[in-house]
Amino acid sequence: MSATERSALVRAALVGAATGLRSQWGAAAVAWSSPPDARADPAGRDTVRAGPWLRGATATAALAEFVADKSPRAPSRLAPAGLGPRMLFGAVSGAVLARRHRPGTPVAAAAATGVAAAVLGAVAGARWRGAVGGRVTGAVAEDAVTALLAWAACAPGRAAPAGRPSTADEAPVWASTADGAPAAGQLDAVPGYEVRAQYAAGSSRGSALPRVEVWHMTSADATHALCGERIAADAETQPVENWGTAATEPFCRLCGTHFLRQGL
Repeated sequence: MSATERSALVRAALVGAATGLRSQWGAAAVAWSSPPDARADPAGRDTVRAGPWLRGATATAALAEFVADKSPRAPSRLAPAGLGPRMLFGAVSGAVLARRHRPGTPVAAAAATGVAAAVLGAVAGARWRGAVGGRVTGAVAEDAVTALLAWAACAPGRAAPAGRPSTADEAPVWASTADGAPAAGQLDAVPGYEVRAQYAAGSSRGSALPRVEVWHMTSADATHALCGERIAADAETQPVENWGTAATEPFCRLCGTHFLRQGL
């Protein structure tokens, strides 16, 4: 498992735990942290987009739960009616968030992580509320913990690694076509870079039928792509000039963005 996949599953666990404490807050955090034009998958496939209606619905549900949770008549979160939705929202939120940050993350693994964390969060929250005797201050403290977990889950990713520009002012940006590929003739002689394959889970270059999940841009002979993903040392390579052609599809858009910013 790569470092980025582990990080994606940690995010699924965090949002799942937040969902276990407050069933609607994890989904709201995922919706509100998603750009309206989100295309998080570097291979270019559409991901779930949070339009105004979804953001409004999740915010309304979260606010309603914030108020209702303070009522002494609120049902137990460990009852089927309370735990079931938490497990469902934990699975969905965990899967969506994990694949937003690392598109190759297996959906089943991310969903299972979200469910497990939601159950643990629900149990921990129920015990906490029992320990404080149902006082409002205990509920408010739980609200604060939930908000912190949701924020940690959905916070922007880490800064670009050393040696890679992090802002547009650090290097000139190449002209590019509408789909993000370089304009014709700009890659005729680019030294020090190559395109390398990242294989699907369970596949490798030595497999009978190797399955390439996505193509990445790397420095020559490097085992980490510009996006930070670890690449197998024996991965198939292509010359940089193939970027933007059918031979390198699907291509990591994040790698493409960082490569363009090199201004070579």
